Amino acid sequence: MISEDGNTVSIHGMLIDRVQVTGDPLVYGDGAALRLIKVRSAGAKFVDGMQSTSVALTLRSWERIFLGLKRYPTGEDIRTVLYKTLIANASLGAQTSSEQPDLERLYSSFRKQYAMPLGLRPNINIEQHDLENAQLYYLSMMDAAYGRRVFVSQHGYVGLCPFSTRRGDCIAAFNGGKTAYILRENHRNGKMNFTFVGEAYIHGFMDGEAFQDRSDTTDKEFAIV
Repeated sequence: MISEDGNTVSIHGMLIDRVQVTGDPLVYGDGAALRLIKVRSAGAKFVDGMQSTSVALTLRSWERIFLGLKRYPTGEDIRTVLYKTLIANASLGAQTSSEQPDLERLYSSFRKQYAMPLGLRPNINIEQHDLENAQLYYLSMMDAAYGRRVFVSQHGYVGLCPFSTRRGDCIAAFNGGKTAYILRENHRNGKMNFTFVGEAYIHGFMDGEAFQDRSDTTDKEFAIV
């Protein structure tokens, strides 16, 4: 429902969790600036090196966040949660095939190729199938995670959230929807309202596991301004 002045949208849903920890964003920096460097002075190799180093450092910092968790609420192995979350649990198999590739193998190939800055990578020859695995996972990860952060919620769930997400932001699900959203509480005119931050992926939550035995997921009206 939209308010009479058109400034507020009211949506019913559930406040399902809050953001506890956020990781570094997966970004290369300003794209225009990188193109300027590439054209004027440093060349493509330098730009590619900057991008590779940025991805490698962010990836390693994300791994530390995930592997610092003792357990996951769904009972899954933490490393499995890591592999799936970085690609938002996307299907990487062929559209015409019911078989899914070994995600652990894909991630291992990807990590060998992309988790170290160019200058620090060991001088080894990577086999063609490993290179293809690495690129498949890399492209899927960039589709899902570029411009976003990883986060850990207060109830121990992890996911991908918008760049501007902060600790304490609300994680909400709207009635009838299958996606989670990040909202930020604010007070205007003595009333509690919310600012819309963006869409989020929460591993294992939207499949229904997290709603079991939760008494705090009551229907709530969100006034988004």
